[in-house]
Amino acid sequence: MVAALSQSKLILTSAMKQTLWTGEKSGRLAPTLKYHLELEEKHLEVATATFYEWLPRFYYVMAVGVVLHFMV
Repeated sequence: MVAALSQSKLILTSAMKQTLWTGEKSGRLAPTLKYHLELEEKHLEVATATFYEWLPRFYYVMAVGVVLHFMV
């Protein structure tokens, strides 16, 4: 199955390929995929939270830059 998915030109990360291979070989594909997707979900939550945490700081720096630009 992993070989077939790799040949289908889908974008598969090496972690996803390893997860598919491990799940297929162990006979526990569904639980393995579920666990992998839960990890990906947590990673996405952290990345999103970090982005929204830094976004106001970025806006603040831009605003200060604009104000300083017009003061000079």
